[in-house]
Amino acid sequence: MRPQNDGPALRAITTMRIANYVLANEGAGGHQLVADDLYCKCDSWNAIQTDLDYVVDSWNSNSYD
Repeated sequence: MRPQNDGPALRAITTMRIANYVLANEGAGGHQLVADDLYCKCDSWNAIQTDLDYVVDSWNSNSYD
């Protein structure tokens, strides 16, 4: 068995889809939700950027799907 490293990529895709839906349908409150909780540049961790950074750093690894 080999390690499964597809979690961060799938989570990033799903989170971005949720963010796009919220931005399109929830008005100003949705923009604030996305800015504060899904892609906050003010924090050292944010849901989208952390997973995208992992994908960028690991995509060409032998065990990466």
